[in-house]
Amino acid sequence: MGRVILDSSVLVAANYSQDKHHSLVSKYLSESPKENQYFISCISLAESLVHATRKGHGEEMKNLIVNSVAEVFEVELEIAVFGSQIRAQTNLLLPDSLISATAQIRGCILWTLDKKLASVHAGAILLN
Repeated sequence: MGRVILDSSVLVAANYSQDKHHSLVSKYLSESPKENQYFISCISLAESLVHATRKGHGEEMKNLIVNSVAEVFEVELEIAVFGSQIRAQTNLLLPDSLISATAQIRGCILWTLDKKLASVHAGAILLN
């Protein structure tokens, strides 16, 4: 498979055992080819830290996530502009549009649990 960017929904499910998709995401991650590299957008990092921050362990969760992926991609100018175009064309929420843009610009396959995002992002893998 190669380069995989994890959507916020996948990242949250992977890191919170109480999430209803935790087992599914864990299965995908454990059964995926060992040569896969996993990436996230800083948008997904932010979204996944909200709960941990409320519980007082945001810094620990940040370190766990950052150390478990190959890279956290920033929202650079090219991604911001492309993300706005995706939003204008699809009505996806801006965070999803930016994650989609990041995956496309960085040459990654997008893994998501979000049906709407998967339906508008060509080549996305909808985990189900």
